[in-house]
Amino acid sequence: MLLHGASERAQRDPASDGDGDEPRKTGHDIHFLSRLERVGYGESDLALRLYRDPALVEALFGERGVPPDAERIAIPLGDRAEPPHVVVARGGAFVTCLGAEMAITDLPVVPFDRLTIQLLRSDEARARRERAGEVLDDRKATRRLYDRLLRAGLGLTREEFQQLAAIAPVLLPAFIEVMVDVRQELLGDLAPRVGRLKRGRMDESLCRYFWMSAHALGHLMLLTSLGGRRDVERWAVKLGELNGFEELYLRTAWLGDGPLALKAFWAVGRAGKVALPLIKHALGRSRSLESWGIRALALLAIAARHRRLRAEVQGTITLGHLPEELHQGERAGRFIHIFQETLKWAAQHDGAEEPEARELHLRLIASTAVERGEADLAQWVRDPLAPTRAALMPLQFIEREPEVGLLRMVAAVAALAPLPADRFYPPAADVALAPEFSVEAVLEMASFARPDGPVHAAPRPGRNDPCTCGSNKKYKRCCGT
Repeated sequence: MLLHGASERAQRDPASDGDGDEPRKTGHDIHFLSRLERVGYGESDLALRLYRDPALVEALFGERGVPPDAERIAIPLGDRAEPPHVVVARGGAFVTCLGAEMAITDLPVVPFDRLTIQLLRSDEARARRERAGEVLDDRKATRRLYDRLLRAGLGLTREEFQQLAAIAPVLLPAFIEVMVDVRQELLGDLAPRVGRLKRGRMDESLCRYFWMSAHALGHLMLLTSLGGRRDVERWAVKLGELNGFEELYLRTAWLGDGPLALKAFWAVGRAGKVALPLIKHALGRSRSLESWGIRALALLAIAARHRRLRAEVQGTITLGHLPEELHQGERAGRFIHIFQETLKWAAQHDGAEEPEARELHLRLIASTAVERGEADLAQWVRDPLAPTRAALMPLQFIEREPEVGLLRMVAAVAALAPLPADRFYPPAADVALAPEFSVEAVLEMASFARPDGPVHAAPRPGRNDPCTCGSNKKYKRCCGT
């Protein structure tokens, strides 16, 4: 019902994404349309495309070099020396069309290469909406896809995730609602129950439900952060005044499961600037090297994805910013050295193109995360599915060998944070790469909620005592019946 309601809301308001095809009828627009005769056939097609795409024009007003208080901009209709331009007012009204060599006066001009980039982004957004429409039109298929999201565990395929990503902008409110609910159930109810299980008395159905819920949360974290800061700001209000990145992403990383934690770190990295001050503040409050390491990994994901934020992260992950109680021994210095070296490596290889970029990234992962000989390593780094293999490593990086695990996570986060989210998922033909459900893995994930001593049942009230639910009835006539 949640998905059904969200899709109906989207269908009632098809122009909510700003892509309506009806031109706005204002005096400016009529004047603009009458001046299209000043330009050639192909240039007029581009001018009309801009006219029909308010979201694209709004994006051009946000380009670097356009003053934030600019009321009008000139948009070139070609890349020649003196092309014709359209003049657009903030708010979307098209003022006029200027022929080649006509004076632009002092209007800010959007570079043609930036227009080309925004046109490509607009094409991609339109294609995503068309794919979303195809999925949403088949409600049975949408329901099956939603059920897979909640129950597939690590077996969700790349094709299924791409379909979910296509409908994510339409169903974002529903996905946010489900994500917050799953997080509350997983960490507030399921983890303590699984943590109390004894190995000789397993409840496999409870463990399997925990497994599916944990990985459903991972899928939802990716889907609700695909839009970056815009999407994150929509779910952050659900957690009130809490540090949402700490309460959602990093508490999930505390489960210690490699594939799940890597999704959490990717989502923090996607949020970028909005997450950075909150994670930095949390880093300074760390009370163990493991909690410091998890927060530092989140900062590493931000730095790996956003080169402009890298210097700030490098200045934060230092001994000078480490709480004094964590300075003892050599572990802290070794961790910080690894983080700094990884950040330097990321800076050196910014902008590298495929396949060289993939090989550089994957050699870093392979050198720390995969035990292979040199011959196997050379073959492994050329594998197109190597990022997915790294994202699916069955690694418990907190409970089992925490120092080795954290170092392996450093390599994986640096390599995966800049990549598209669908790299976390195997193609349907290679779904066997995904680790299967394991009771042992679930027990390790829930170990943080394991009680330190014996668990005692709460005292049961007498039959004639007031019921503990507050009904003012006797226990035997209320909850004790």
